[in-house]
Amino acid sequence: MQLNAPKNALVIVLPALDHITFSHEAPDGTLRAWDVTQGNEIARTHPIMTFRPTDFQMTLEWIQQNYETLDWDYAKTTDLTKPLLIIPFREQEILIIDGWHRLARAVLEGVEELPMVLLTREEADSIQWLHLPPEYALMREELVR
Repeated sequence: MQLNAPKNALVIVLPALDHITFSHEAPDGTLRAWDVTQGNEIARTHPIMTFRPTDFQMTLEWIQQNYETLDWDYAKTTDLTKPLLIIPFREQEILIIDGWHRLARAVLEGVEELPMVLLTREEADSIQWLHLPPEYALMREELVR
């Protein structure tokens, strides 16, 4: 699809309405979002690896700080056999874009290992549908509702 937008216009192509998305706001105010449904489709072609929350110092306190609205009651009902979906992020970091509730349950119950799939940087870029720099902060409220 070709879009005819004015020069310097911000164009955002949203994922399908029935797709799950994950958004992340960086400390500098940059807002990013990924199409999790599409990411899980890509993940089907990848080997399942092992993720150890303790290797990343992921504690209950850390989870609460990084996912303030996490539904702990729902987390207790999640399927720990479903892999986390993880993407490379920035230079040396990773980002969980699907599986926060499973991670919370695992940490809560002392589960040492979880299945995970790690997408490549190119795959992560292909499912990212939003990269909103801090200077577009006024639009942020409308985009993440």
